[in-house]
Amino acid sequence: MKWTLPLVAAVCVATIGWSLRPLFEAEAPSRIEVEGARPVRPPEFDRIMAVLDVRAPGWGMELREHVAQAIAEESAVAGLDPMLVMAVIEVESEFQQEATSVVGARGLMQLRPTTLMWVAEREGVKLSRAELESDPALNVRLGVRYLKYLKDLFRGRLDLTLMAYNAGPNRLKAGLKEKSTDQWVNYVRAVRREYAGLKRSLGESGDWTLATRESVTATQQ
Repeated sequence: MKWTLPLVAAVCVATIGWSLRPLFEAEAPSRIEVEGARPVRPPEFDRIMAVLDVRAPGWGMELREHVAQAIAEESAVAGLDPMLVMAVIEVESEFQQEATSVVGARGLMQLRPTTLMWVAEREGVKLSRAELESDPALNVRLGVRYLKYLKDLFRGRLDLTLMAYNAGPNRLKAGLKEKSTDQWVNYVRAVRREYAGLKRSLGESGDWTLATRESVTATQQ
């Protein structure tokens, strides 16, 4: 079974082949292959593009399409509303693909180098750090897979998932043990606020309970 993972950089499309493990262990191993064919657009693609056209007009159409494809596909598998992923991107990087934090977190999803490499290794991605950091769509894919990992780790608790994304799972676990998580509450509030705003911009309800949904497998898309 195959489904397409587009890469932004043309050199990657031309020269690099790699695979990601499926996010559901119950599924038989599948490959996400780099191919030149235009991908089939997922159902959420147009909604995401409508937001990117406003939030990131300077990217150009091709990059917006690559990132929209990544958000649509990965959020479906992760069981997340694509607007939640976009809310995280807004809070983390304000849709600045070259954003770098004081601690070295990079890209749209602001993954630290150690986290980026850990997720890439976990997913079987055979690319260098430079290659991983050069592709905004790949940054999104790995960022959403990290969110999925944290969501599973914290048993679907979205507030804890987001706190862990911001603080790191080990720091959050220590905070939970000490009953001290107040320092990360504002991050969750910021994501919730952006999520509600994005939903309203599409004429939809910003109900937080809609931010998670039933996951789908890659082959269902």
